[in-house]
Amino acid sequence: SRTEAARLVLGGVAPVPYRARAAEDALIGAKISDEVIRQAAALAVAGATPLSQNGYKVPLAEVLIRRALGSLAGVGEAVA
Repeated sequence: SRTEAARLVLGGVAPVPYRARAAEDALIGAKISDEVIRQAAALAVAGATPLSQNGYKVPLAEVLIRRALGSLAGVGEAVA
């Protein structure tokens, strides 16, 4: 089945919760797979500009997004 709606909001990565609309758009209408999850996670952090002491948050956020989406969809690394 295809994704009808998606909301992806990140906390702790910006001064206020950040809605990753490009990632949401990638999910809507898609059949969730490892590839769709990877694409959405990459879009969620695209253009992120971390401060000098927290650059680790960008790849960390991407991995956590992949795990959360995989867990919700029952696919990917969250299922292993």
